[in-house]
Amino acid sequence: NEVARGITMFDGKLTLDLASVINGRKLDDFVSGGVYIAEAASFVMNSGYIGNNDANDYEYTRFASDLYIQTSATTIATILDGRVDNVFVDAGEGKLTLTAGQIFNIYVEYKESQGECDEL
Repeated sequence: NEVARGITMFDGKLTLDLASVINGRKLDDFVSGGVYIAEAASFVMNSGYIGNNDANDYEYTRFASDLYIQTSATTIATILDGRVDNVFVDAGEGKLTLTAGQIFNIYVEYKESQGECDEL
């Protein structure tokens, strides 16, 4: 369905449990048509699927289309299980933790001034 918009969070907590975010379309200037987590928001994926979403025409479009984590000091995303096709983690101080589940493509920006990047 092409009417669907992605989920954009700037504050609060979003938990995905036995649900799918698919066929989303990007909203205005936001990069992802899937799930966009920024600022003081947190995201937990217990199960489900995020994939087949639209993105802006940036060079990393393929990676940003499904789950985009715009990292600030308080942005936290946790994937406990489920599958995400494409993940983009913006350079900064936020965190992405993958406990179980699957990520098909991941792009992690890294800035030397931001400290160490854990092994993927």
